[in-house]
Amino acid sequence: SPGLPPLLERVPEEKRPALQKLTDSAGIPTRSLDRMETWAAAMSLFASSFRGMGFKAEAGVEQGLSADFRAADKPISGLETVEQQFGFFDSLSEESQRTFLIGSIDDPEEARRQLEAMIKAWAAGDTDAIARTFDSETALSPELRQVLMVNRNREWAEWLDKRLDEPGTVMVAVDAGHLAGQDSVQTMLKAKGIEAKRVQ
Repeated sequence: SPGLPPLLERVPEEKRPALQKLTDSAGIPTRSLDRMETWAAAMSLFASSFRGMGFKAEAGVEQGLSADFRAADKPISGLETVEQQFGFFDSLSEESQRTFLIGSIDDPEEARRQLEAMIKAWAAGDTDAIARTFDSETALSPELRQVLMVNRNREWAEWLDKRLDEPGTVMVAVDAGHLAGQDSVQTMLKAKGIEAKRVQ
């Protein structure tokens, strides 16, 4: 979008030193970030933070499942396209995009603790703890929660409802945050009269 101020000016003054420190450590030229829309700059900084913590995209669950399915010669498709996923962020108001940006400049040690708590909750199958961690992620902006969680869960529940009318068996894998809390996919399926049973 034209007319956006430099990235540093898109956060409160007291957050600017932390943002500058993060951009310096990310190794992304400031002029490149300044040209990005706020959500895109925030995602670039999040990715850099995760790499700094030692996390690797190629070690993710999605990559592992995809490799297993390809090896078994099973078809793979997506509930959303990459363009749609970027579009969710691009549709956010500038205010919510800046809230998202501010969330990317948390203290690195605190961010690590939060991420480790999420992973621990996921590994234990603790849906209440998963719901709490994801609620805290989106609580700063109701718009973020609505666009990134609630609307998508509703669309996926609708897709599943229609897919159940077709023959065959499918596996659907989504982020654990979408399967916990009052707006979970299961809750929306229940409203359609569809029972979701947890298996171990």
